[in-house]
Amino acid sequence: MSLEAACVEAASVARELVARSLIGGETVDWSGAIEVMADDQVVARISFVEAAGIVTPER
Repeated sequence: MSLEAACVEAASVARELVARSLIGGETVDWSGAIEVMADDQVVARISFVEAAGIVTPER
């Protein structure tokens, strides 16, 4: 699987986890993320905020 495909899949899973939490009335840990690994190293990190498409103001 390519890195791009893995990141797309990770974002999809992150969105699903957030949606399930919200539908279930649970609190979402917005600091959470899914890490994409290759050769025992983190090569990408998709945050729940990023996956949900939430825009945060620049500081």
